[in-house]
Amino acid sequence: METLWQDLRFSCRVLAKNRGFTTVVVLTLALGIGGVSMMFGVINAVLLRPLPFADSSRLAFVWEVQPKRDLTRGGTTLADFLDWRDRNQVFEDMAAWVAWSYNLTGQSEPEETWGARVSTNFFELLRVKPAVGRTFISQEEQPGHEQVVMLSYGLWQRRFESDPTLIGKTITVDDKKYVVVGILPRDFSLWGTSQQFDLWMPLAFVRTQLVRDNHVFTVFARLRRDVTLSEANTQMNTIMQQLAVEYPTTDPDRRVSVVMMHADRTGRLRPALELLLGGAGLVLLIAVVNVANLQLSRAVTRVMEISIRASLGAGKLRLVQQLVIESMLLALLGGVAGLVLAAGGLRVLPAVLSALGESGEIPYSDRVTVDFTVLGFTVLVSVLAGGFFGLAPIFQVFSTNLTRALKEGGTASFRGRRFQRLVVISEVSLSFILLLSALLLVRSFAKLITQDPGFNPKGLLTLRVRLPVYRYHEGHQITSFFQEAMDQVHALPGVKSAGMINLLPLTGWNAFSDFEIEGRARERPGEEFTAQFRIIDWNYFRTMEIPLLSGREFTPGDSDLNQPVVLINETLARRYWPNEDPLGKHIRLRFAVPTKGPWTPQLQRSWLMIAGVVGNATEWRYGEKKVGIMYLPYLQNPSPFMTLVLRTASDPTGMISTVTHAMRTLDADQPMTAVKSMDQYVEELASRPRFSTYLVGFLAMMATGLAGIGIYGVMSYMVNRQNREIGIRMALGAQQVNVLRLIVGRAMSLALMGISLGLVIGLGLLPRVIASFLYGVTSHDLVALLGATFLLVCVAFGACYFPARRATRIDPVTALRYE
Repeated sequence: METLWQDLRFSCRVLAKNRGFTTVVVLTLALGIGGVSMMFGVINAVLLRPLPFADSSRLAFVWEVQPKRDLTRGGTTLADFLDWRDRNQVFEDMAAWVAWSYNLTGQSEPEETWGARVSTNFFELLRVKPAVGRTFISQEEQPGHEQVVMLSYGLWQRRFESDPTLIGKTITVDDKKYVVVGILPRDFSLWGTSQQFDLWMPLAFVRTQLVRDNHVFTVFARLRRDVTLSEANTQMNTIMQQLAVEYPTTDPDRRVSVVMMHADRTGRLRPALELLLGGAGLVLLIAVVNVANLQLSRAVTRVMEISIRASLGAGKLRLVQQLVIESMLLALLGGVAGLVLAAGGLRVLPAVLSALGESGEIPYSDRVTVDFTVLGFTVLVSVLAGGFFGLAPIFQVFSTNLTRALKEGGTASFRGRRFQRLVVISEVSLSFILLLSALLLVRSFAKLITQDPGFNPKGLLTLRVRLPVYRYHEGHQITSFFQEAMDQVHALPGVKSAGMINLLPLTGWNAFSDFEIEGRARERPGEEFTAQFRIIDWNYFRTMEIPLLSGREFTPGDSDLNQPVVLINETLARRYWPNEDPLGKHIRLRFAVPTKGPWTPQLQRSWLMIAGVVGNATEWRYGEKKVGIMYLPYLQNPSPFMTLVLRTASDPTGMISTVTHAMRTLDADQPMTAVKSMDQYVEELASRPRFSTYLVGFLAMMATGLAGIGIYGVMSYMVNRQNREIGIRMALGAQQVNVLRLIVGRAMSLALMGISLGLVIGLGLLPRVIASFLYGVTSHDLVALLGATFLLVCVAFGACYFPARRATRIDPVTALRYE
């Protein structure tokens, strides 16, 4: 123990004396360890830690799967859910949930807010207890007893000023009185994002009146402790087969998929987070290799010191102990600095993600912090890094004849050149892989954002209106309101044109319907003709600048008094009429659901004539597979849920106050939501791929910089060690250009070997790792390959040029005298 304490104090003095070396090593390690610890902090919060619900490891989703529709995470009907709940033996409990939109009036300005309708056992299943009041009771599933509501903590604070006496009082929702029975906890967040549901109401139903064609309910379940996920899937699919026999008119091809809630919520993020962690790991590995190289070079300069200590009686094990302690001290100092960097990055990360918008959010990112798990990970990485780069000076001690070194004044030959060359080659190859990945993502992102969305998003202002059914329950009331609204906004100064649609592109909404084609045989269950549908007015395509390919657009004459018509997009036309003109053909919707929610239109039930074909438009995200869409005129299909789209002559955000004021004159109690420009939707859509691209690009720049430093260090060391050789060459007549060519040639040969190795590894590895993140390019993209090669060659040349120039200034007489 005494010798250990002596070596520790000696190591501290040595590192304090060599402040420049210590600073460079600590900063290099801090970059590598800080990056990998930061990424692990995100992975720990999102992927490793359990969901913030009691015993959450047994929580699961029960999704409906329809293979022939490519639907893997579909909702189910309330009737099917009740049968599942009654017949299964694998779950402790099951609960149904469906998102809902409400108009909240009274107390202050009218407000449209998101909420949900749930089965009364929903919060019991999640083990969530209210902060104030109670949750729902089973009797509140009965019609006439459902006029109760629970509020989110945020709504309670914001709108009701945390009034503790609110429990038992009534609030006005959709012009009806509801009794407040409970307030949810402050930290309750169903999805772990900024999307909050402020109003919660019980699902009330009469079981005998339920239909089996309203697939909108998400089913939550809690597995029994003795049941595996495989057993749950087997039994639930058996129940589905029984229901298909009992109700043959439903789709017999439907299946059930039971997925653990944690895996479902975080699974789509796992590949991206693991990719970023892998990139950070490569940077750490390059940093460690760099430090090993520095340690090796420094060990050569300490040969005399080590030889003297050996001659005074220090054994090789004692010398190794001394070098290990020095390495561990450096590693721990680098780990502490890296932890500080990681903590700062994790503190800033939630703000960065919130600035990206909803599409860029990471679930449960508010839990991202430096906890004991991240601390332990950082310590482990630091120790492993110290052990790795600590091998370099130990190798030097065991490979050097210390007695001979002492006799020769510390200039004994050094056997670590091969190792240093391997260091350079490995650094360059790892940097090439990261740089190639970054360039592929940059190329992919560039193609993504330059993709034509099918419409012109510039200069568009959008606002969403949902008319409450209790005041606008007739079709003519709905169409009258929206027609007045369009007349109002179209007359505003600065508005060039105005249109409307129920489900705006890029907002994530989804609505489809099966349909029949006149003259074709009725399809078998599971093989129906199907398409997305949208409700629009006659100015929508003109305002969005979506081209008409054939036929005509809608006109004000397409009302409920005239021939029902429909427009289809190019994808739908090619899918169902590949070799014929669809104009004049007739289709009929099979949309049998009486209601799907407060945004459901009143659809036509008669045959619809196809009046025109329009261009494809991006509906949900860049790079998506084009979907078939049918467009229905709103005068024939009144929808209480519409988004107004205005093309303005100037900045659309400058028109917000004018437009909202004009809408208030129509109905002072009617709230408006999502008042934003179309460019904001486009920006949010691109935010997540942009963030990933920037982060990988930053890691690649760090790796390339570290590789350049490594090459510079090795070449500087080689020049210092080869002073005599260079002096002899110059004394024998070698010109400066010959020396320059010699040094640069050696360095570039190492760099090219590293690039070749990185190319081989990259071409074999990247197709499996990064292909799913690319759009419009392959992992073998020639431009990215040439770009990564060119950049690394330039960095390598710059790193070796200055040591080579210094070598050309060596005075042969001085070099030979020194030797």
